[in-house]
Amino acid sequence: MKKQDKIQDNIYAILYKRQLLCDDYYVFFPCQCVEGCYDTSDKSFIDMYGNIYYSCSNHTMINTGQSFTYYYDTSIDDIINMMGIQDREEAVSKFYDKLKSNLLIGHVNDKDEVIELYELTKEKLDLLTNNVKFSTNNGKGNVVLSRSQFEELLKEDNQSIKDKIRVLFDKLDYLEKFSKDKKDLDLSVVVSYNSLMTKANIEKAKMHEEEKILEQEEIVRKKDIVRDTTKDVYEYITQRMVGQDDSVKVVLSSIVNNLYARSPNELIRPFIIGGTGSGKSYLFKLIERGLEIPVIIVDCNQLVQSGYEGKMIDDVLKDLYLLCDRDKDLTENAVVVFDEIDKIGDKGATVSEIGVQQTLLKFIEGQKYVINMDKYEMEKVIIDTSMMTIAACGAFEGIREKEKTVGFTKDVVKNENLINRLVKNGGMIPELLGRFNLYVEYNEVTREMIKYQLENSITSPIRIKQDFYLDNYGMKLVFTDSFLEKLCDDAVKRKTGFRGVDQVVNQALSEVNFVLQTSPNKYDVVIIDKDAVENPKRFILHKFL
Repeated sequence: MKKQDKIQDNIYAILYKRQLLCDDYYVFFPCQCVEGCYDTSDKSFIDMYGNIYYSCSNHTMINTGQSFTYYYDTSIDDIINMMGIQDREEAVSKFYDKLKSNLLIGHVNDKDEVIELYELTKEKLDLLTNNVKFSTNNGKGNVVLSRSQFEELLKEDNQSIKDKIRVLFDKLDYLEKFSKDKKDLDLSVVVSYNSLMTKANIEKAKMHEEEKILEQEEIVRKKDIVRDTTKDVYEYITQRMVGQDDSVKVVLSSIVNNLYARSPNELIRPFIIGGTGSGKSYLFKLIERGLEIPVIIVDCNQLVQSGYEGKMIDDVLKDLYLLCDRDKDLTENAVVVFDEIDKIGDKGATVSEIGVQQTLLKFIEGQKYVINMDKYEMEKVIIDTSMMTIAACGAFEGIREKEKTVGFTKDVVKNENLINRLVKNGGMIPELLGRFNLYVEYNEVTREMIKYQLENSITSPIRIKQDFYLDNYGMKLVFTDSFLEKLCDDAVKRKTGFRGVDQVVNQALSEVNFVLQTSPNKYDVVIIDKDAVENPKRFILHKFL
């Protein structure tokens, strides 16, 4: 078992205020030293009030709304040893005093998703942006680099920031050495920005061309993978699920899109509306198998707000973490489906219904949760939900209207005011609905769809049972047309869709299974007709001579 990520308590860190210096460059100013805990999984720092800070070098820091970031995280024991002071508060104060004059300059490297840091004291920054003076035998030489030249230099992206600063100091060292060798010369030199960067610009152009070629190759490669994956999985699903081809296309392509997303803003969160037994949760089970990704389906009947009995968010994340074999990265990029979300609609019945919806808000928009993996709280793991694919499914019978068509009555949802109907008749709060950015409507499950699924789908209980009887009993299992008609009529009448069909088939075969397993006689054919739906003892066995 791999080593688990841990939460380290009693950690101190220095918070820095960030400020954009110029394109892709930040300056970080030290502000205060605070106590909190450290999450080793993503190297985030959480203070005692629950505020989350990312390191100055962490690329995630750019996308947060926080103006503060942190650096120099260390334990109180290390601070005491470093400062040689036993008093805790005094040691922390001295630790901050030692580092508070240090500025950090960070270059945002989006390609590698890191921020390259260079530490500068205020004195060094003054030297770079004002006059650097050095003595000669017969005079003084001055090297001047203006702030605008410094900022222009930082905009060049062909070198890391550490290399750029090093170039500056190397140039100054060279000029100083040159002036000392000229004993009789009173030297005054101004740094030539153009000469300093000519060679670098040539290298920059070369690297840019190479990167462009690599980026094009990567784009083509990803398109091929996405095309082949989506096509293969779509065929896999539609062989097993009937009548929802358009919905399958939309939802599947959304999940595949999320596999390649790099930020929460790129995620698609589907909200599916469809009748009972239409295959809403079944679609995600097929996606899980087809894409080989972790998917957890949460029954909203069991999900209640913290403080009420039932399955809470912490329990959901714990189950998901175990499903992913304790792989934190896999967990944080998994698919979470809130099934039967219409059951938590606030219809004025209980206070817990609106409470559950409020609880889901932070979960969907992205929140860090500290999960206790055992009752003694000895093992903890921090799960960040910001990059999870979140989906919701519900029947929402209250928002569906009857529309008469030729031959049957169809349930429809009025698209022009769907959100309003979900709020007014479905009991959903607008804030929660706003977290979902794709709404998908399932087709109503018709009698024709059920019959087609029974006769053609790979997962049809009829075909599965026929294959089983042939393999294990060496006999042919025949379902008459009257049985199929009765099965379809009852499913439509009970409004169970595909969900109840398998149960009826098993019930109809319950008696014949016992007979075949206990009878000394061997039979060639068993026939099941419509009477077996009501009475499982009504079946016909044939043996050919």
